[in-house]
Amino acid sequence: MKIRRTGKVAVTLMLAAGAFALLGQAVRYKPGDRVEVDVIMAGAPERGMWRAGTVKSLDAEAREVIVATDAATDNGGRKIGIPFQSAAKWLRPSAQPAPTTAPAAAEAPPRAPVPQAKAPAAGTPAAAPARPPAERPQGILACPIDQPKVAQGSRPDPQLLAKVIRCLFEVQAQQATERSIKVDIHSLEIGNSRDCIPREDFGCGLSGHKLFPALVRWTKTDYYTYSIQWSDNESVFNCFVNPFGKWECGLGQRIKDGRLQTRER
Repeated sequence: MKIRRTGKVAVTLMLAAGAFALLGQAVRYKPGDRVEVDVIMAGAPERGMWRAGTVKSLDAEAREVIVATDAATDNGGRKIGIPFQSAAKWLRPSAQPAPTTAPAAAEAPPRAPVPQAKAPAAGTPAAAPARPPAERPQGILACPIDQPKVAQGSRPDPQLLAKVIRCLFEVQAQQATERSIKVDIHSLEIGNSRDCIPREDFGCGLSGHKLFPALVRWTKTDYYTYSIQWSDNESVFNCFVNPFGKWECGLGQRIKDGRLQTRER
């Protein structure tokens, strides 16, 4: 005897259709759309760090929009998942075209065979050997730094805050062939304290915790094997005492992002 399952199948189809309908209402983007994504997911758009990218997929199970940022403008590119419910806050349409890719190697014209190298004749100087990688830069902090315990609302020490802010970015490579990052702080001005606003201020903890804005002029330098890249920036960092009595800071506002400059090491 055959068992009819028409009712159960119909209910399943109706639920699936409803799920896709809700997905369409919550997210206005589709794979292939060009967007800008706030890669630090700031509490307010004016504090965001916006990078261009392309929507790759909509992950219904994780309820995320998967965006691949452009390699040229986001330090090599990466994939970021933005929750559906936050897509309106951390995603926006972009008019920037997708980056072009280099032609495939198979399309390149064939090259003439390279002649075999010969040993230099007597008295002829040999070719210079490849230069070794540059030494690792000095002065990078061993992060995280040790801190004395302080009470909520304490007035911060500028020298300590400078180290806490540097540790947001600084990396000491383990080998000379790996990238190191160093931050030089040229000035740091601490403003008047205010109450933190959860969901708007970066990681400030509980409502009522005192937040100290710090206006900082700083240079970020990336040390690669054979080159150095740096930019001069001006930003506001929000600093506060966490529940363990230690200072924490987060990027609150980007006032000026300097032009990225490069030179050989």
